[in-house]
Amino acid sequence: FAVLSISLIVSIAGSEKKHDLSGVYACTGNSPGGRSYRAIVTIVGQGNVYRLRWTFAGERGNLGIGIVHGNTLSVSYHSGRSNGIVVYDINESKELVGEWTVAGADGVIFNETLKKLPASYQGQQPRSPQPRDREPPNSENELENPIIEL
Repeated sequence: FAVLSISLIVSIAGSEKKHDLSGVYACTGNSPGGRSYRAIVTIVGQGNVYRLRWTFAGERGNLGIGIVHGNTLSVSYHSGRSNGIVVYDINESKELVGEWTVAGADGVIFNETLKKLPASYQGQQPRSPQPRDREPPNSENELENPIIEL
């Protein structure tokens, strides 16, 4: 009985979340065309599954869902006109340093960093939680910044 109890406790302790990434983050990155962008990213966790919402100037937004494995958060997202993926490394300070791409980027990978905002910002909801419908690109090679133009 004692061995069973210890095994159960170890099993429960091992299944706890290693990272709690829920919160509001300042986002900076580089987009197609070499332009930089900024956004607010809200992350809501449910176990090791996370829902993300990027909110940009002009109320453009992206929605994503991701999973944590080890020290990596992998997220599939939809920008309103295309789909993409971002993979973040979770560092010691809970900063998320990522690389992303989007359908139509011809194999190009871009950078993005999320830094958790102070507690006074947590719980605030950015405007425009849903991405707006966008016209599809006119050609496969047309890839204006699917994230934001500053």
